Amino acid sequence: MADTTTNTASKVAVSDLAPDHLQAFTKALRRVMDADHTRYALAQIVDGLPTRDVYKVYGPRWRALNDHLEPSSEAVEMAREFVTNFRPDVLYIESNLAQAFQDSSIGTRQFHLRLLELVAVAFHMTAAVLSDNTNSTPYKRPMDVWQRGQPIPENTPMPPRFPTLLFHVHYKAYDQYPLGIPDAVGYWAETQVFGGVVLFDRDESEIECREAFLHPNANYAIFQLSEGQIAQFADFALNDAYNDTNPPPNVLPIRGERYARRVYPEDAMQLLIFRDRYERRPWQPLPGRTVHPRRRLEDDPWLMDLIAEHNKNHPLPSSEGSSAPEQNGSESSLDSKP
Repeated sequence: MADTTTNTASKVAVSDLAPDHLQAFTKALRRVMDADHTRYALAQIVDGLPTRDVYKVYGPRWRALNDHLEPSSEAVEMAREFVTNFRPDVLYIESNLAQAFQDSSIGTRQFHLRLLELVAVAFHMTAAVLSDNTNSTPYKRPMDVWQRGQPIPENTPMPPRFPTLLFHVHYKAYDQYPLGIPDAVGYWAETQVFGGVVLFDRDESEIECREAFLHPNANYAIFQLSEGQIAQFADFALNDAYNDTNPPPNVLPIRGERYARRVYPEDAMQLLIFRDRYERRPWQPLPGRTVHPRRRLEDDPWLMDLIAEHNKNHPLPSSEGSSAPEQNGSESSLDSKP
């Protein structure tokens, strides 16, 4: 089993928590680790490669992974064994996080937010250490190929390659992460398990947990968790009615509600929405030209409503009884994404 107790400077053992807080934390993290999609993500970490369908959501030139449909059987077995032997009570966590969790009263909203914070941090650390113990440089990378499947010619200028394919597009500042590349893998793992990197409104003190947010991969906006979603996570993590014969309904990964508050990544730091200041570099536009960050239609539900209303009031003509419009020598269609 991977050693998840390394680098204990300025950290404390979770076993030092008061009994009720320790029980809540270990139960919550255990349930996150036992989820099927968590084991699937951990198997990809052991493999050192994402599967094709996972990678093509966020990565360029994903056809390099055309034949990598599932984690290897060896990685699946190692992940299963790792989860089986995993002991949350032997972890070490940052002393300030432990104290903030300890200071929260059980059952309160602040307790649930601090529990989410502690579970996310502990899972991130566990995934990072697992990556560090099962992978080493140079990390696995299939041959880069063009989108049409042809090998890239030698001496062709290409953008710098990220060392591993297990990454979140906005969390690649590995030179300033405590564990380096394994921490980048940890952010990727959070996205696979929770639905995004877990962030918080830190307020002016930069240590508070006023609201919880998730930052999905693939250039989606950061979204705020609703009160209902926070309560659902708390129920999933803590409800004593759940057991081996009555497992909890898995609320993970969490998806953004349609009208949730959304924040664009380049604005988040200024709005004090982050977990750690070092996780992302301040956004800066490329010099010499205007750059508009990529947006997702799903992140603008009001525009989606406007489009739906327009289509309702201005339906396309029926193909029956109507002649085809003149093309004027060119096609006029909206191709769907391949």
